[in-house]
Amino acid sequence: VADYLQIDRPFISRLESIGEVRKGKKVAVVGFPLLNKEEIKNLAMARGVDHVWVMNDAERWLLVKEKSALEFFSFVMDYVRELRAYDTVVLIGSQKWVKLAEALLDSQVVFLNLGESPINKDCYFDPDQFSHVLDTII
Repeated sequence: VADYLQIDRPFISRLESIGEVRKGKKVAVVGFPLLNKEEIKNLAMARGVDHVWVMNDAERWLLVKEKSALEFFSFVMDYVRELRAYDTVVLIGSQKWVKLAEALLDSQVVFLNLGESPINKDCYFDPDQFSHVLDTII
């Protein structure tokens, strides 16, 4: 390739190694129950967030109801294992979940509060605040 493009071989080697280096941290966003979940998801995806899982109230209860207790526990443990691969996890929810996330994850947990537990309805989260947090992390 270097000969064909008439470029030094060390330059080609540097270009190849740049492709192997990942810039920035691996970031995941998890949030529920969100009224503007599509807006939050789109903002995260536009900034290159590696993993986004946001739900509204109906979706989170459907997730719980469609599984047996053992299946749900297994699902949660598998998901925690998956989240441990990220450097930073942005958690949008009630205060109830932040201590658990910090205890279970090796990641930096950035908590964005939706309100007091229990939250029984979809909550709007300020997209400008979310964008600012992501810009700071990324």
